[in-house]
Amino acid sequence: MVVAIGAAITPTKALAANEIPTYAYINVAPNPCGVGQAVTVNFWLAVPQADGEKAINMTVKVTHPDGTTETLGPFTSDFTGGTYTRYTPTVTGNYTFQFFYGGQTLAGAPNMFGGPTFAGYIELPSQSEVKTLTVTNTAATGVPFTPLPADYWWQTPVNAENVQTWASITGSWMGYSANTFAITGGFNATGNYNPYTQTPNTAHILWTKPWCVGGVAGGALGNDEQNSNFWTTSQYDPKYAPVIMNGIMYSTWYTTTTSSQQGIMATDLYTGKTLFTINTTYALRCGMQVNFENINQYGVVGPYIIAQSGGGLFSTGPINWFIFDAMTGQYLCEVTNAPSFGQVGQDANGNIIGYSWQSSVGTYPNSVYAWNITAYPNGRFGAFGNPIPSVTYTVKDTRVYGPALIMYNLTAAMQQSGLNWAITQGTVYNWTDGIEWVNQPLPPVINGIVTAGIGTATFGYSAWSGDTLVWTTGATSVEETYGWLVEAGFSATNGNLLWIENRTGGAFVPYTRTSNTPSAAAGVYVEINQATYDAQAFSLTTGKLVWEKSLNVTMSNGQYPNDYDEFDFETVPDSTHGVLYVWALGGDVWALNMTNGDILWTFSTDQANGDAGTETPYGIYPLWVFSDEALAGQDSPVLYLPEGHEYSPPLFHNARMLAINGTTGKLIWSSLGFYDTATAVAYGVLTSFNAYDGQIYAYARGPSKITVNAPQVGVTTATPVTITGTITDISAGASQDAVKANFPNGLPCVSDDSQTGFMEAVYEQQPMPYNTTGVPITLYVTDANGNYRTIGTTTSTALGTFSLTWTPDIPGNYTVTATFAGSGAYYPSSAATAFYASEAPTAAPTQAPPTGGITSGDFMLGVAAIIVVIIIIGAVLALLTIRKRP
Repeated sequence: MVVAIGAAITPTKALAANEIPTYAYINVAPNPCGVGQAVTVNFWLAVPQADGEKAINMTVKVTHPDGTTETLGPFTSDFTGGTYTRYTPTVTGNYTFQFFYGGQTLAGAPNMFGGPTFAGYIELPSQSEVKTLTVTNTAATGVPFTPLPADYWWQTPVNAENVQTWASITGSWMGYSANTFAITGGFNATGNYNPYTQTPNTAHILWTKPWCVGGVAGGALGNDEQNSNFWTTSQYDPKYAPVIMNGIMYSTWYTTTTSSQQGIMATDLYTGKTLFTINTTYALRCGMQVNFENINQYGVVGPYIIAQSGGGLFSTGPINWFIFDAMTGQYLCEVTNAPSFGQVGQDANGNIIGYSWQSSVGTYPNSVYAWNITAYPNGRFGAFGNPIPSVTYTVKDTRVYGPALIMYNLTAAMQQSGLNWAITQGTVYNWTDGIEWVNQPLPPVINGIVTAGIGTATFGYSAWSGDTLVWTTGATSVEETYGWLVEAGFSATNGNLLWIENRTGGAFVPYTRTSNTPSAAAGVYVEINQATYDAQAFSLTTGKLVWEKSLNVTMSNGQYPNDYDEFDFETVPDSTHGVLYVWALGGDVWALNMTNGDILWTFSTDQANGDAGTETPYGIYPLWVFSDEALAGQDSPVLYLPEGHEYSPPLFHNARMLAINGTTGKLIWSSLGFYDTATAVAYGVLTSFNAYDGQIYAYARGPSKITVNAPQVGVTTATPVTITGTITDISAGASQDAVKANFPNGLPCVSDDSQTGFMEAVYEQQPMPYNTTGVPITLYVTDANGNYRTIGTTTSTALGTFSLTWTPDIPGNYTVTATFAGSGAYYPSSAATAFYASEAPTAAPTQAPPTGGITSGDFMLGVAAIIVVIIIIGAVLALLTIRKRP
């Protein structure tokens, strides 16, 4: 039976005093649908939960046309008592769907309107009527998804109508992890990989922005390469560490050193223009975008900017977090007395969460109030925004046993009430209200392994992926070990110890050097012994060895790895494809399959720079081994690695940003720059700080402008005409004062192959390449008969001009359209003009000769005829004379 909506089957038994009847409904749409076409299955209870809790134990039974069945779920409702799933039928025929609610015992959340909390009440099971879905060979139609922007310039905000497809290219760079010697600037806790963005695939510069004093000091300071340029190659004093949300770049602004903070600046990511500056001495910590849901609201709230006082690289707190509106910079509220979290992250709803080992927990009450994650696995707040009641979680005295692991939820600390998310300006919250749980302290010895130092050593944090946190002890500085290495895995959900392993010996011999930022993805985390070049992968769930691989192999340049690689290895995991990218100071790069350790490809910087010659003592151009890399893109990721070395002086020449194809290991492009602090890619734009001149550089595909002109007079179908025009770059950088002065007729668009040298000449005062080439321009006409046709293709010059000569073939009005199809550096553009071609004039008729006279030609013909006649007569007379002789 097909019904408009699935009616509920009404309970009939007598109810106990603490029993609440429920009524289940279901609907499937579109109906009918086509084979292979996904449908939406909505199912709900007639009224929301009595106390605003979410319904659990929800399943859907699907019966196929052949009578076989499957069960979908279990599901948890939203605060309105319902939810949905997607289902794709695979054959034609009739499918049936039925929703079953298993019932539940209510825990009792606050009731905003007063009355009982219904704690202990039982919501009874119910089931819907059966809903039939008819599946045919013809797909149902609907509103089409908006395609991704392949052929036009775009900026944020992006219309919500585009969410189905555009979410894949609008991922924020939240700053949850920290670049080296900074407190923010990384993508998230797992590394600097943003899969939710387009990738800059050429060296095209969108804009530059002066950020701090930089470049040549000049004058009496001389031309010495050690002392004559401003101190911007200061990797230990990072001046740029960004957070990027909704097309706006935020960063603490330092004009000379990090001791001279100028506030937090908000910059338009597409133009480089300053939007506002927050006048504060607090440093930017991260961004915040929360998916807050209650019975009256759903969707993301924010974005917010979070600044931090106190804390730092080696600090254990306490710190205060100050929260600002990310659109205006207006101060909103404060969360006080938090510990210093080395890394923070976010859960599935965007809540900022963090983990910390606190030796001072014993000073808190032994009974800590924490969120009951078992009773309320899907949210910290009730349907009306009221916090779920806390439960007592007993904590042993950590002054006896050592530090305890704490999970913290910033959103929970900012407790909201009412029907909507609302922060009262000036509110001061206490971080202890955000404690999710406090785990039991570790015993001094586990399975014969001493646990002292786990989580509390200066460099004790290792990795965080999925539900596993890895903490270590045994490190004395960034990589060196005391002579032992102990690692332990903990549940990110509840803090329980999953495993503990003594890594001393084997690949990690005493007093060795290990990579200090092991990468975690694909169910493993990988560490590298920097002295032996051995990489080992350990299971995140068991801690056991999964594979081992030596990186001491022949590289793509035919050489073994550079000895300077031993100084440091850095890594970033591609969690989408399960690939680990590894690079080292000596200029070598490896891509490893994280499942089995296979080396997929290698790369060395001499493939980008050529022979290092006398420029570096390394014999090769070195790579930065600070966390200033970026990996971006989903289908074909690109690895962006800056070159440079740890100590400058003297000035290191020809350092470059390298863009390497993550699939093939081939160089895509490079660009001159000493990018020594942070690199971020979001919304299709790469930004980084170039210490050669103290500016932020933005790389991205930019907009273009084309013009076209045609002669307006004297055009006929017999006259060739020359159609001319220009093609220029109208990115924001083209309007900067120096660029406008050097290119008063507009900044030319040039070929992708010419981008590197041309952009360095435009923005970095380098010589203009002699071999710069333009871009292809195609010209079309619409003639007087309405025919639209191609008349030719030409290539623009290095000055941005183009021309094409063509002869109109029919008279009448013409519209000429010039089109640039776009390239890796520019989006397409087109323009049109018009002209009129008249009929070619008819040739003048030949004048008839006068009558009655004789022409010289006639005279000559006559003379010739007479001569011929005379000859004939003479011949005849001679013949007769001969015949008369006897």
